[in-house]
Amino acid sequence: MQVGLDIVTSTNCKSKLWFGLDKQLSTLVLTFNFIFSISSGCGQTEHEFPTCIKPCSLHAILMTASELISAYRELPNQGSLLHLTSSFEFKPVSTTDGHLMDANLEFRAEIVESLLHDFSQAEIHLIRQLFAEEMKCELATHRHDNLYQLCYYLYDIGDLQDTFIIYDAKFNANNMDAGLGLDREMICVGHEVDDVIKYIQEEFKANPKLANQYPKILTELNGLKEFPDYESTEAYSKFIKGYFFGHDTA
Repeated sequence: MQVGLDIVTSTNCKSKLWFGLDKQLSTLVLTFNFIFSISSGCGQTEHEFPTCIKPCSLHAILMTASELISAYRELPNQGSLLHLTSSFEFKPVSTTDGHLMDANLEFRAEIVESLLHDFSQAEIHLIRQLFAEEMKCELATHRHDNLYQLCYYLYDIGDLQDTFIIYDAKFNANNMDAGLGLDREMICVGHEVDDVIKYIQEEFKANPKLANQYPKILTELNGLKEFPDYESTEAYSKFIKGYFFGHDTA
């Protein structure tokens, strides 16, 4: 009993406290029941509406794009982001007219856009995973809304190992528009063509299977070297930065 309160008043205070806790608990239970009822899908398959929501991805589902990026940055091992990936991974669902679409495309776009003004090498694993899911979406649905922007992020970060996946986006996508929209210079991730050719040759020596996987990449790079689309790497870097941030600021 609180000091200065009679028994009846104290009892009412306790009742209100417990009622408040009950409401919070009820809300939590209802939220979980709602999510798990969607997860069960009412007999629907994984590829039908509504989207099946996996219980393991509950934490990620409740995040905004900015919150997911913050959660990634707080990971002790940023290479392990499996529990975050489930909220933006390629999730095929069939529309009523039988077309295939990606239920997570919109949220993935929000994450990509949220990174535009604040990304660096620190986000490389997140960007690569976003890229991988976007490529799955492209190959299955021919939608590649975020592919160009993700290629720019990788280009700007400049890790040579990303040469291969950007090459995939340009030359191995199902939708011809994806390949036409990506510049050849993207493949060089901000490096001089000669340096990229040397890097790939060394990678092929170390891993012959990689050479079989990318039999034409050196031909494309030598073609770029002989017939460049821009005067220099610096000129292209200025162009592509201006595309996203405005040419007055590039």
